[in-house]
Amino acid sequence: MKVAISYRRADDSETLKQLLAALRGRLSDENVYLDVESTRIGENWMLRWLDAYGSADCILLVIGPQWRPDRLQESSDPVLLEVSGRWERIIPVLIDGAHLPQRKELPMAMRPLLMRQAHVVEAQKLAESIARLLEGLERDRQPPLGWGKHLWSFRGPAPGISFDLTGEWELKSSASVPFTDIHIEQSGRVLNVWASGFYNDEIVGEGWVGIDRPIVSFTLASKQYGPAGILVLKYDTNSVMLTGRWMPPAQSMISALFSRLRHKKVSLKRK
Repeated sequence: MKVAISYRRADDSETLKQLLAALRGRLSDENVYLDVESTRIGENWMLRWLDAYGSADCILLVIGPQWRPDRLQESSDPVLLEVSGRWERIIPVLIDGAHLPQRKELPMAMRPLLMRQAHVVEAQKLAESIARLLEGLERDRQPPLGWGKHLWSFRGPAPGISFDLTGEWELKSSASVPFTDIHIEQSGRVLNVWASGFYNDEIVGEGWVGIDRPIVSFTLASKQYGPAGILVLKYDTNSVMLTGRWMPPAQSMISALFSRLRHKKVSLKRK
């Protein structure tokens, strides 16, 4: 099991250090990622960062007193980039007396946080609180009856899904879009995507399939330049095509959703 930790440097307290030590003691150093401590000297930190959060089975979103939800309004905020679009793998962990932020404090992209059950690490019962968290992670390693850990993360045939998007796709658009050929891998409702970007760039992302209709959503990131926007597509079982819109990165999710002029119509056809 691989675990990545998202946190604010200002919350690098003794509680976080003990949590990290307990995780590494249970899972081993190579299976626990914490930014600078897990990146070797001279290593490309961006590629390491994207790989760690993209491949982690679980992401612990550690929220302390200095978490500052106001920083999430910045499109380049590290915490925003680490967790956006990965909610099926997020576990909020509250340390040092912190509380979940209020809905009005969060941009739209971060509001799914309030739908996740948080784990509280109590200072007076530190060892016990961390032990309960580790036990919970262990239980989630092998979900019962073949079901995934959360609603979105089925690891096999998912109810209501009658199609598989795995394969190579060609993207077409009448407007300029910074990537072309796309490879999709589907596991139940969970999707992973790789795209060939301009300037020999590689774009990676993840997404999911809607519960009651064939709507596909991807959050994309360039390995060289950071956020690469969002794809929202509909799958047509008759034409076997994906059609919809690409939304480029914006200063906030609200401006991306309501600035319709910035949305680009796209279609994907199997090669």
